[in-house]
Amino acid sequence: MSEDKELRLIASNMVKSLKKNEEVVAVWFYGAAQRGRSWDESDVDLLVLMEDPPAAPDTRAERNGVTVHLHWIGRETFEMQIKPAGDPILHSRIGGGELLYDRDNQFKELVKRMRSYSDEYRAYHMIPHLNALLHWARDLRKRMALHDERPRRAAARQWEVDNHSSAVLLIEKGLYPHNEPMTQATDARIFVPNLADPKDLETFVKPHFERWVLPQLRAWGAEGDFDEAMLQSKYGAGSSTYLLEYATGEGWIKRVKTSDRSNLPIQEFLYRLA
Repeated sequence: MSEDKELRLIASNMVKSLKKNEEVVAVWFYGAAQRGRSWDESDVDLLVLMEDPPAAPDTRAERNGVTVHLHWIGRETFEMQIKPAGDPILHSRIGGGELLYDRDNQFKELVKRMRSYSDEYRAYHMIPHLNALLHWARDLRKRMALHDERPRRAAARQWEVDNHSSAVLLIEKGLYPHNEPMTQATDARIFVPNLADPKDLETFVKPHFERWVLPQLRAWGAEGDFDEAMLQSKYGAGSSTYLLEYATGEGWIKRVKTSDRSNLPIQEFLYRLA
């Protein structure tokens, strides 16, 4: 049995257990496993709508060595957040996910409505969430520098499941939550090491990266906006290496220090672009 089918079976069996609880109203299956893009570290994500949810918003369970994340939400909160001005992450999970259980057969139209929202709408309303996640990701990157692999895997899952597509759309449209140019350029790199499926690089990220990010980087470099000392102090030596040399078109790929482990994902990605 393939990894995707195994995870889907685990999700289905978990829903069978959840349905025994009369408080459970609906269950959505979402994330990498639902989209058929699982990998060795993949888990199962289920959004569970309940009449009276547990106090804790999330619960973890283990099934056949796989972690199942149960994300609980109450009806009152749910009704508030599914409005057009509501939570874009919830919109994404419903619109992009799969309704596995609908106790009262009332959510099919809701799913259609969520899927009708444009990517631009979702991207725009994702700004505050991305802003918070970027700071969280920076903290993870610091811990990654200490060769702790666990944050690396956690970051990969979180970004792949909910955020990288909206983030790239934001970059393309200039709607990024940080206005200072070098911050935009540096933040743009955060998504790349955390993409789980290499196909995403070719089919989605590459054209957007080439269309908006690269010309912007090169324009800033030509205008002399790069200050190597500032970059090193603000973003670290790695940032100054590949942002400065990339923007000025000096063939930096050949000079990236392969001994710097934090550079390897972005280096592999840019070899694809070269």
